[in-house]
Amino acid sequence: MSSSFSASINQVDTLLNASLNGTIVYKTVYNESGQISDFTLIALNEQARIDFNRPTEELLNQSLLELLKHDPSLYLFRQCALAVESGRAVQYDTDSRRSLDNALHSYTVRITPIDGGVVANYIDITLSKQRDLLEKQQNEMLDRMIKTAPSAIALHRTIFNDTGEIIDFQLIRANQLAFNWMNVSEEDAYQKPLSAIFQNFRETAIFRHYTRVAQTGEPARFERHIGTNWYEFFVSQFDNSIIVTVNEATKRKQTELALKQQTETLEGILDAIPAGVFVSEAIRNGAGQIVDFKIVEANAVALLTSRRQRSATIGQLASVIFPQQQYETLFPRYESVVETKQIQRFEYSILIEGARKWVDTQLSYLGNDRVISSFSDITPIREAEFATQKQSELLRKVIDNVQVGIGLIEAVRNEQQAIIDFHWVMSNEAISQIAQLPTESESDNRIRAEDCPDSPELIDVFKQVIATGEPFQKELNGNQGPADGWFDTRIVKQGDGVLIAVSDITKRKLAELELERQNHFLQRANLDLMRSNENLQQFAYVASHDLQEPLRKIIAFGDMLSETYGRTLTPEANDMITRMQTAARRMSLLIRDLLTYSRISVHPEKRSTASLNQLATEAVDNLYVPIEESGAQIQLEPLPDIPGDPVQLEQLFQNLLSNAIKFGRSGVKPVVRVFGETKPWHELAPNVQAKVHNPTKGPMAVIHIQDNGIGFDEQYTDRVFQVFQRLHSPAQFAGSGIGLAICRRVAENHGGTITAQSRLGEGATFTVYLPIQPA
Repeated sequence: MSSSFSASINQVDTLLNASLNGTIVYKTVYNESGQISDFTLIALNEQARIDFNRPTEELLNQSLLELLKHDPSLYLFRQCALAVESGRAVQYDTDSRRSLDNALHSYTVRITPIDGGVVANYIDITLSKQRDLLEKQQNEMLDRMIKTAPSAIALHRTIFNDTGEIIDFQLIRANQLAFNWMNVSEEDAYQKPLSAIFQNFRETAIFRHYTRVAQTGEPARFERHIGTNWYEFFVSQFDNSIIVTVNEATKRKQTELALKQQTETLEGILDAIPAGVFVSEAIRNGAGQIVDFKIVEANAVALLTSRRQRSATIGQLASVIFPQQQYETLFPRYESVVETKQIQRFEYSILIEGARKWVDTQLSYLGNDRVISSFSDITPIREAEFATQKQSELLRKVIDNVQVGIGLIEAVRNEQQAIIDFHWVMSNEAISQIAQLPTESESDNRIRAEDCPDSPELIDVFKQVIATGEPFQKELNGNQGPADGWFDTRIVKQGDGVLIAVSDITKRKLAELELERQNHFLQRANLDLMRSNENLQQFAYVASHDLQEPLRKIIAFGDMLSETYGRTLTPEANDMITRMQTAARRMSLLIRDLLTYSRISVHPEKRSTASLNQLATEAVDNLYVPIEESGAQIQLEPLPDIPGDPVQLEQLFQNLLSNAIKFGRSGVKPVVRVFGETKPWHELAPNVQAKVHNPTKGPMAVIHIQDNGIGFDEQYTDRVFQVFQRLHSPAQFAGSGIGLAICRRVAENHGGTITAQSRLGEGATFTVYLPIQPA
């Protein structure tokens, strides 16, 4: 060995074990003809020894050709020889099985010639390649989901001016349906901002909705009449962009108008009936006993008979509306109808202003503790019979208004690679509800032909799509799909499986059929009324039963009509709708906050010099709406600059300020003070030092966010920073229980920590510790 090569080895040997990458030094071996015949391993670092999974003593002085005896290509030997002969470093990527675990790994290898040999350095890039592959697969899946969705979907980047004001939006991803409704070519859509595509776009309500979502992060749902059509928009925030979903709603709007006209017609007919009609609801005490009845509906004749205005009648107790004698006569019968659910027909007399009146009355049970009372003054014609009345249930089950269902199914193959089964890889809640499919937590469940007895051909469709790659789209009815109803079903190939997008269009189909049925029913009812004018019994029957039934069935169509007709619904039905809407909002909030937490947890922060003064000010600007609504006072005092990720630090300030505003005391305007200081390391409490990553033990920026809110018991201090942990129910304070967990994660990402001090009713102070010097 030459002295210069030995010197090189001595210099390299001291650095070998300091590297986390594998490093091996080979000495060149020449044959008698002066040609390179082999290389001898003369040094390696600890990482290389671990990868060889052999003691260093066994590896030293080993022949490279011997080490490569399982590699017929001898690629490493040839690259080492090339480096020596050319005098230049050689670099390449290769896949190889590591001796330690016999797993296939990917490496970047660099061979550098030195005097008398070569130095081979290699880096394990397996995880990097896996991440690249995963990101590519996720992007492909996102593209497929957008392209197969039955709605127009577009992703728009937010455009700001120099002062940070939102001035426009730029399309960055969309499906063909989006280009169709925008009435623009794909090339123009991607090259031009929306203000260049839509005339006066910045003056429209759509621009204001887009801007509000981009600024607040709160999703928005609205409808707009464009040209001759109606469109329904759903807008939500996605990173620094917004996602817009557009559905044409023209047919639904036309249906609503027709239903409204039918309702007004029915109400006019009802008021034209010469018989009085009351709908009453039982009032029960704590023991469940009926103690009174509340009037929930009355027609014009009933109001005239009771000599009361509608506003003074609806919602009043029967004991207040009816004279005492009349109430005492009617109450036992009302109570009996509710308990027995049997129709009662009877006559009774009552003195009104000294004159005796005879009343023919019929009571019927509607369900949900409700009774319909039809009555006529039969004093002049006591022998006339009053028609029996029937009424079906006032309400029917509210139809679920679900979002598009998405499911991913993967093929199960036998040894001959023939498809013998399918299993669920992913299914969202919507598709589980629509098609009665397993949830994502049950994704190991198989799906076979016997699981779809009404549509076994779906299994063949799955196989055909996988085999041909051709997408499948069809509207399936109850005899063709996995569940009762009508569904717009789209299936495309995804890997060795299929991606399914299902949209429930049952409401539209049923609404059209129901409207047709209602029109037919009205025609028949009018004919019956004309034929029965001389028969009071039949007339009242048709007017109070057959004509009211369509009215209540129309009102029962879905939560989309609940706002207009909510006061006619039972409390149970209103509560069902309220719970459904509350659950939807809370899920959206949970997903959004969970995505934020996940993004902060997984993505490395982008370090730069961050001005905490500027970030705190921007967080206050972002909270403009809740600050204005609550009348909060935000006091910002000077804060230091630190190295960090501005986006994450702004999120930290925004979450803490939002909590300070939200958890304010009733009747007290929130006052929030944000101030900071710089502390040397030795002045920090030991429990804080233990949580901070500050290798240099340099000074720390200490930021305090102090409020005058409701505070909390300090025994729950650790709990408030945990994911999904809440000290109050969602009914008291909205939120997901993730906000403070995000704050702690941001602080930890920057080598710091966060603590809290509080007392019930006396406000709280959250303190953030962040290193001023980079680690």
